[in-house]
Amino acid sequence: MSKIRVLMVNGGLLHKGGTETFIMNTIRNLDPKIYEVDIMIHGDGIGEHDAELERLNINLLRVPIKGKHPIKNKQEIGNIISKGNYDVVHGNLNAQNGPLLKLAFKHKVPVRISHSHSTESYSTNPIKKLLGQFAMKLIPKYASDLLACSQKAGEWLYGTHDFIILKNPLDEKSFSYNVEKRNKIRRQFDLDSHFVYGHVGGFNHIKNHAFILELFKNINEINPSSKLLLVGDGSLKQEMENKANELGLKNAVKFTGNVDDVGAYMSAMDCFLFPSLFEGFGYVLLEAQCSGLKILSANTVDESVKITELIQFLPLEDKNLWLKESNKPIINLRRSHVEEIRLNGFDNESVISHLEKIYKN
Repeated sequence: MSKIRVLMVNGGLLHKGGTETFIMNTIRNLDPKIYEVDIMIHGDGIGEHDAELERLNINLLRVPIKGKHPIKNKQEIGNIISKGNYDVVHGNLNAQNGPLLKLAFKHKVPVRISHSHSTESYSTNPIKKLLGQFAMKLIPKYASDLLACSQKAGEWLYGTHDFIILKNPLDEKSFSYNVEKRNKIRRQFDLDSHFVYGHVGGFNHIKNHAFILELFKNINEINPSSKLLLVGDGSLKQEMENKANELGLKNAVKFTGNVDDVGAYMSAMDCFLFPSLFEGFGYVLLEAQCSGLKILSANTVDESVKITELIQFLPLEDKNLWLKESNKPIINLRRSHVEEIRLNGFDNESVISHLEKIYKN
């Protein structure tokens, strides 16, 4: 019996964001005896998952970035789909799933999946937003299946069309609270005996790092021994490092860059700050809950991510409330919340089983 050929498509390089984590968890858990998966990415850089993909013998197909080379982008995507003999094209491009799946339809791919991972356009450029709206209108016409990571993400991309919510799978073992890892990271960054606030995410305008630094400035004035651990990289990282220095926080804020074991860094934290301007789901909040962290999140995040009582959703307009809640003592003993993850269907087995039914339909 021939294998099911799947083309998984990502809108950029494979770094450690929520969409990329979904893609990687899917690839790791699909049976290679049944599925043969290729990944299409946009751009020529090196992604953080590229080495693992090479070990897994996954074919990585690169196409030019659409914003820089729109004609060549369309041509190369069409060539890949026409020659790939794919049974499934799984688009993770949000609005740009429309043009992708139009090409898949043209080349008679039977399963054409649009997967929504956001609740707003990532671009702040009004022209790009308008083009995105036109692209969105193609999706219901050319997709065979509409998926979303949350109710809000589905409503944003598909409007009144029916869609399926596919939960993002979590590798709960990697994010279980681990005392040994906690102590190792805290020693490495000189955090012993300090209360540590933290955040994990790419340095871009959506993640709202400026808010974190301004809030932490006020926290640190109340508790000078507090520390802030910022995990991730991105285009605004240098700007945020400069801002931390301007706020007089040079010695209190630790910028780690990208790391291999995010779960270890979460174990080292005591309180997780997540003031995103918007999120499709807020996948990292699942990881933080699994680690047993107290979490303060913006109420812009879809509340379906709340599976424990560890999360509070707060309005970004009320910084005094954020300050008040961030300084409240933690009463409950720190522990992992793996069982809650499983009971709510976010384990790999449940999610992959659901996805396989769609692939095989």
